[in-house]
Amino acid sequence: MTLAQNHPNPAGLVTTLRFTLPSARTVTLTVHDVMGRVVAIPVDHEFLPAGSHQRRVDLARLSDGLYFYTLSGSGPAVTRRMIVAR
Repeated sequence: MTLAQNHPNPAGLVTTLRFTLPSARTVTLTVHDVMGRVVAIPVDHEFLPAGSHQRRVDLARLSDGLYFYTLSGSGPAVTRRMIVAR
C-alpha cells in the first residue's frame, strides 16, 4: 500500500487523498488531529480493487492546524501529515 501526500498541501476547505493498493483488500482511511482523535473517515472499512484510488475530503469544519491521515488494511498502516490553513 502506498499513500501519497494530500493535494493541495496546505489544504483549504477541501483536499484530495490518493492511495494505491497492490491487490484487492479491505481498507480504512482516517483523518485525525494531533491528539489522535478521528475527525473524518473518508474510507470506512471498504473492500477496494487493486490500483489507484482517491477521495476528496471536506475540511470546512476543521480548525487550521496540523492533521494526520492513515491508510490501514492488511499489513502495516501508512500515515502522512497535512496542514489545514485558510
